[in-house]
Amino acid sequence: MSNSGAILKRMDYAAYLEARDFVVAVGRPFTWLILIGATVQLALAVIPRRGLLEKAALWVGRGVFILLVVGFGILARYHFAIRQTTPILDPFEATELGRFALPLWIEGEKLFFWSLCLGLLAMLAYRKSDLGSFPRLLEGAWAILTITAILTGRPLADPLPRFDQEIQMYREVLLFADPQTQWRVTQMMYGRMVGFYNSAYMWIHPPILFLSYAALTPAFVASLAMAIRPENLWERLSYGYARFGYLLLTFGLLLGYPWTKAAWSNLPWWWDPKVNMSLMMWVLYTAYLHAHLYVNRQPLKRTVAILGTLSFLSLVLTYITTYVVPGLHSYVQGIK
Repeated sequence: MSNSGAILKRMDYAAYLEARDFVVAVGRPFTWLILIGATVQLALAVIPRRGLLEKAALWVGRGVFILLVVGFGILARYHFAIRQTTPILDPFEATELGRFALPLWIEGEKLFFWSLCLGLLAMLAYRKSDLGSFPRLLEGAWAILTITAILTGRPLADPLPRFDQEIQMYREVLLFADPQTQWRVTQMMYGRMVGFYNSAYMWIHPPILFLSYAALTPAFVASLAMAIRPENLWERLSYGYARFGYLLLTFGLLLGYPWTKAAWSNLPWWWDPKVNMSLMMWVLYTAYLHAHLYVNRQPLKRTVAILGTLSFLSLVLTYITTYVVPGLHSYVQGIK
């Protein structure tokens, strides 16, 4: 049987629970502060404002961004604690096989990280005085994303619930299960740690894509505005952000290919819904950027703007696919 005493000593589960409880205790009031700030930000984005209201909107936006940065720091502290307290152990000798290095964009942290990246772009937009009503529209989009991230992902109020469940199950198996089950579960957890959580691709591929999504969000805002009022400012902004986001999107997708080959070499990954949706999204953005060659032809301005809007909607659908359609990328099957 396993060396239970040595396992308890090497796996400091009490310290892990303390770190998680700290995130929940601090994160819940932080969650409310972010929600209140984002709601006020959204209200200020839709009502007429001048003078003091304009300055108030600026400071509210800065406050929300600071709260997101601090919240990201709280999550980083929790991830560091996980590395310190939850090693993968040989169930018989209690020797260490490896430690988790969890990225900060998994589970409910995904939209939170996207919102943080978009907030950075919004802070940069505040510094320019020649963008008309664009910063205000961007505030509204950012506020909606932030509220969605907090309410659906609950990254601070309920941090990494899937991983927490895995660790609880792993600890109980090491302490109480039969030797065959102990070894099987240990191999499973070690493979998940090396092939997913600690993978170099996991640390590079998703954040590049989320930064791309953040850049494509203001491109969508400008495209939507251009569809209503075809002005050169909207065209310039939509193309500038979309071009930057497209480069990141292309690099991120290409970087995902070798990871896919390594992780799913014996599986039909080319039929995965998320993979196919990602490719369709990339094709739409390619068509959108090429359509800008003809954007100066007045009748085509709205057509280009509508194509840019549809491209972003395909991005949203690609993200949602992970949660509603079964596949290798899907949460429906519990793969990620």
